[in-house]
Amino acid sequence: MQTFAQYVGEARLAARLSMHELARRAHTTAATVSRISAGKSHGDFDTVEKLARVLNLPEAARAAAYFEMLAAHGGVSVEEAVAASARSFEAFHESGAKNVVVNATGERVSSHETVEEALAAAGEHDTVISETNPNA
Repeated sequence: MQTFAQYVGEARLAARLSMHELARRAHTTAATVSRISAGKSHGDFDTVEKLARVLNLPEAARAAAYFEMLAAHGGVSVEEAVAASARSFEAFHESGAKNVVVNATGERVSSHETVEEALAAAGEHDTVISETNPNA
């Protein structure tokens, strides 16, 4: 699987953009672009989206960034993060509920009628998956 750093580096070079120019266009700093390009930082969701938009990166690049962040914060490998995410969505679909709370390993913790109820029930390391907004 290609890393987000690889996507950014290849697209930046193909677009013939300096790190400073990419940073300017993405409304971030050259230091941030440098750390992400070197694989020393994953950035945050906002920065990932800005870079992806400026570089016209494929959805796979955003997914790579998401799983790298999940792995870094969860203390697991990218492969384990991908597997946990897949289990989360399986748990959501199998439950038949509109809003599901899943834990860090992707197991369903609880089901709720509203997003608000699910968010209130979610623990610090849990994720809420919603029928109306899968990224709630």
